[in-house]
Amino acid sequence: VSRQRIPLAVTPAAAEVFVDGARVEGPAPSELELRSDRAHVLFFKLEGYQAGRVVLRSVPEDGDTRLEPGGVRVELGPLSGKSRQVEIELE
Repeated sequence: VSRQRIPLAVTPAAAEVFVDGARVEGPAPSELELRSDRAHVLFFKLEGYQAGRVVLRSVPEDGDTRLEPGGVRVELGPLSGKSRQVEIELE
């Protein structure tokens, strides 16, 4: 089964990261190694911040598969105040 490394940047770094519903132990990792033959759902949450969600799609490529996007940067916005947003940048 093919695997792919997905660069990951999460702000704040204390945010919890979930992959397909399972919590990733410890602080947010700088990359994830995932099977490329199926889609994955990434979920990010931290108390006091707006949660974020990203879906990685599995796409065919040269007889194999790869995940898109190939990198994820997530910035969770605080729930307090006027700014209630999550910034997500996909590579």
